[in-house]
Amino acid sequence: MLGWFVANGEAGTPNCTYRFIHGCGSSGGLGGSRDAIVVQHNHGAISENAGAHVHDLKTTGIPGTFDTVQND
Repeated sequence: MLGWFVANGEAGTPNCTYRFIHGCGSSGGLGGSRDAIVVQHNHGAISENAGAHVHDLKTTGIPGTFDTVQND
């Protein structure tokens, strides 16, 4: 398998639909639950080459509300 694939259970990938992926643990391991609670929180960031720009979050088939982030 070469390149990037959506982890939706097709093309030999695990089905990670409705799961939060984090990069630790054994390769191929699955965990978590559909009703896991993630508390509201923020992450700060600093950019040396700041300028007005927008980050759009595009989703397909994921329930919920997502905000776009704009940096002026």
